[in-house]
Amino acid sequence: MWRDLKLVLTIRCEQSSRLISDECERRLNPIERFAAALHRVNCRWCRRFRSQVAVLQALAEQPPPAPAQLSPAARQRITRALSERS
Repeated sequence: MWRDLKLVLTIRCEQSSRLISDECERRLNPIERFAAALHRVNCRWCRRFRSQVAVLQALAEQPPPAPAQLSPAARQRITRALSERS
């Protein structure tokens, strides 16, 4: 109990950023969630870090883009340019 109370009352950016990172891999317990959220109320840097992590996580969950397809005209231009160099 005292450990939980100490975390809530004394959490610093280093601990908050660790919890933000851990949140990507596991569900935080209620005390950890509350401590990190309370810290972010007054810390714009940790709010910014959390939003950046959320963007990265969303990008990582997206399927990879389809490979780009060249038009036949572009293929001919490239082939012609390569043959002229040889």
